[in-house]
Amino acid sequence: MMKVSSLLVELLKRRGLTRAEDQDKFLRSDLSCLTPPFLIPGLEEACRRLLIAREKREKVFIYGDGDIDGISAVALLKKLTDILDVPAEYYLTHRLEEFEIEEELISGLAKNGYSLLMTVDCGTSSRKALEKAVSLGLEVIVLDHHLAVGESFPPGHIYLNPKLGGWPESLRELSSVGVVMFFVMGMEALTPGLREEQLSHLMELAALGTLGDCAPLIGDNRILVKEGLKRLPASRVHGLRHLSENLGLNLTLTCKDVIMRVNPRLNAPGRFGRPEVALRLFFENSEENLKTIFQEIEEYDRK
Repeated sequence: MMKVSSLLVELLKRRGLTRAEDQDKFLRSDLSCLTPPFLIPGLEEACRRLLIAREKREKVFIYGDGDIDGISAVALLKKLTDILDVPAEYYLTHRLEEFEIEEELISGLAKNGYSLLMTVDCGTSSRKALEKAVSLGLEVIVLDHHLAVGESFPPGHIYLNPKLGGWPESLRELSSVGVVMFFVMGMEALTPGLREEQLSHLMELAALGTLGDCAPLIGDNRILVKEGLKRLPASRVHGLRHLSENLGLNLTLTCKDVIMRVNPRLNAPGRFGRPEVALRLFFENSEENLKTIFQEIEEYDRK
């Protein structure tokens, strides 16, 4: 435990941090303080379901929201399936169409041989679509953080959502990319060799989505954002590094830099029904192509 003054302890208590361990975690906020992923209800089951899909070469479909929380979460999840060599396609919804999952999508996926759907930053409230999936034998892993109406959900699916109860207090304010990050940590614990890929080190993705959804910077959110801000300027994701350089961001980033300069640009294409333009930044490695993507994003941001 860190040694702190009585005045600081009193200030922390006024912020709701009454336990010594919570105060220590708040002040240190380093990776050693992250909550163990398998304390999340259903997370190990979800991880093992994806491992089954990998073993059986099942077709997986990722359906995510097209704002920065959804984009960064889909990017992280797609990087995971790519590393695992799981056949996975994705789609980002956007502001010009229906936010939740439609029954037609479920029918189309089942018809085209998909057996696992992973929803990101949406899905909890898509009751009819989830019921349709049950009837067609399509399993769903919901990775979401939105409130849902009702207390029961269609059976046969896995719901990872901190708003559904039973989660550790330190994780209850996670955004969807935070949920996916802990899913990745769980996968690393269960998959030999995956930890060496250092996918869970991409905290900058978690920081983008957490700040984009204005999630409270408490509990593990505070750690994800703190670590992500450190890593964003020199990100292993070439597109994010290219974006940071072209925006002239300093190596010492603040939350304001992300909220006011980075995220508005990454959200801009989605306002015009093109969130996939921003997503391409997370996968493109060619400097020439990155210049083109950045210019396109800038054009959307100026409209």
